[in-house]
Amino acid sequence: MIQLLLIYTTLLPMTILLNDILNLKDLENTKIRFLPKNRIQDPLDAFKRDRKELFKSQFWKYRITDSGRKIRQFKVGQTAIGFAKKEEYKWLLFDISKITK
Repeated sequence: MIQLLLIYTTLLPMTILLNDILNLKDLENTKIRFLPKNRIQDPLDAFKRDRKELFKSQFWKYRITDSGRKIRQFKVGQTAIGFAKKEEYKWLLFDISKITK
C-alpha cells in the first residue's frame, strides 16, 4: 500500500496522506514520480519554459536495471502522477495521467 506523508504541522497535529486528497481507487496500478532538481535540469524552470519538457522526464520510456536490462516504465491502464520539487518540503503536482498506449 502506498502511503505518502503530505502534510504534518506542529500547530495541527494531524497527518494527511496523499490519497486522502487524490482518492485513488487502484493504488497497485499507480506510479508516482518525484522529479527533483539536479545538475541537468530544474523541473520548475522546465515547467515555466514549456510544460512538455516535464512530460519527457515523467514519461521516460525505459529504466535500466543494475544488470543493464531495459524495463518499460509504464503499462497500459496505469495511472501516472508527477511532482516537481519546488522547495525543501514543497512539491508541485503537475500531472495525473492514465496510460492508454
